[in-house]
Amino acid sequence: MDKYVKNIIPYLDLTLSGGISIEIFSVGDSFGVNIMQRNGDTKYVDRFSYLLDEMEVHYTTEAPEHFKLCGIKLPD
Repeated sequence: MDKYVKNIIPYLDLTLSGGISIEIFSVGDSFGVNIMQRNGDTKYVDRFSYLLDEMEVHYTTEAPEHFKLCGIKLPD
């Protein structure tokens, strides 16, 4: 993956005011990125796509899907 990725810094904020989670995984010479957020704003996906285009990394995108985080709580 060294030829594609210079650095990856995922941030996580799951507060009630908003938040984003980025999941990155790789298989062989390919990698997948899931950007999960609490709203429909495309600025993160647009920026990531722009950076991949700038580095001439070919990619495909999929339509967004709604998801829910489970409500499991650890016992006190």
